Amino acid sequence: MIAEGLVSKVAERLAVLGQVVLRLVEQLAGGAATPQELADALGLTQQNVSKHLQILHRSGVVTRRPEGANVIYSLNAAVERRRHRARPRARVPDRHGPDASRRLAVGAWRR
Repeated sequence: MIAEGLVSKVAERLAVLGQVVLRLVEQLAGGAATPQELADALGLTQQNVSKHLQILHRSGVVTRRPEGANVIYSLNAAVERRRHRARPRARVPDRHGPDASRRLAVGAWRR
């Protein structure tokens, strides 16, 4: 059995790593960037950002392309499409929804 203290330390570390990854993805949603640009924007070291970007690249979340002495990272197009689909949308009243018959019966729905 794993010691309770160890489990909480691992969970805490994973939560921190997840926050860094989410912040990187949010920054890349604004456009492509170098590891140094991302590090400056997030207040992290360039080495830390590069390690996270390597993991994201291996998992297919980001793409990279060399540009001179730099490497430019951007969100994978498929990830970007999924990200937009996952955003919550404003609810529009549905006149055919579950209580539409009640609204129509009392004359509450008018065009």
